[in-house]
Amino acid sequence: MTDTEIRTAAYFQVLGPQGLDHWGRYRDLLVPHEGRWRFRHRLVRVDARRAQPTAVKLPYRSPAPEHEVQR
Repeated sequence: MTDTEIRTAAYFQVLGPQGLDHWGRYRDLLVPHEGRWRFRHRLVRVDARRAQPTAVKLPYRSPAPEHEVQR
């Protein structure tokens, strides 16, 4: 950290209906602008993901009559 920039690192996880989907990290560069710190650059790296994403099959429901298209 200096008076003119801050470099940060953060980790993330994305969870879906079947659990952990993918994960990775951010590498950020922030700079001062009008009295506040703002992002100048962000690097997003996905480190890994689920080998076989599993789709969630939802039961089919026909739309309610009020949602049907009128011709």
